[in-house]
Formats: sequence, structure tokens, C-alpha cells
Amino acid sequence: KPEDPGRGGADNRLFVKAILWVLRTGSPWRDLPPMFGKWNSVYVRLRDWVRADVFNRLFAAVISQLRTVPTRATSTPTSIKWRHLIENFFCKLKGLKRFAMRSDKKPESYMAGLELRGSIIWLRSLKPTT
Repeated sequence: KPEDPGRGGADNRLFVKAILWVLRTGSPWRDLPPMFGKWNSVYVRLRDWVRADVFNRLFAAVISQLRTVPTRATSTPTSIKWRHLIENFFCKLKGLKRFAMRSDKKPESYMAGLELRGSIIWLRSLKPTT
């Protein structure tokens, strides 16, 4: 209802950490540690974010920051770096039990996890090195 939008989430960072914990461990939502809040509340909030395309928009924003990856025909140091980053990206995704076991029952949940984790992996790879 527009006049009663409900209560917003108190801590987005804790919510994202809860999702990442489930992705990393492959555990069912019911096994979510209490420090993340009630498992059902976290799951319902995840479903709301999936319906609102939050993860898709986040991933699209991160991808838009990336340059076009050169093809194998152009073996420059930059193309080799990008190829390495992409290979590492898929290796990191395979390391998450939830993806490896295909635990999500709904394709939307699977894609949301993929987009969230993918965004974090890409953002970490784009950090400037000093």
C-alpha cells in the first residue's frame, strides 16, 4: 500500500553478507546463523530484491564500467590481463558451493546470487593497486 510502505531493512551490508554466506557455504536458508537475523526475513527480503531487479541492475552497472575484452587474436599485455581476470572470475564462482551444487530451486534466485557475487568479484578486481 502506498500509504503504508512497511519497514525498510535496517542494515543492507549485513543483509548482503547473509546472502554471501549462503552462497559460499551452500547451506539452506534455515541454517543461516542468527547473527544475520531471522532466516525467513532475510529470504523474503532477497525475494523482494530479486523481483525489483536490484541484483540485475547492480551487475549491469558494474559490467558497463568494464571495457570490451580484446579477442585472442590481439595478444597484448592488456588482453592477457583481461583473459586472466575472466578465467579467475569463473574459478571463483565454481568455488561457491551454492553454485556448484545448483541448490537454488528458482532460476531467479540462482541469477540473483550470480549477479551479486559477480559484481563483487569484478569490483574487487578493478581496485587500483598502489
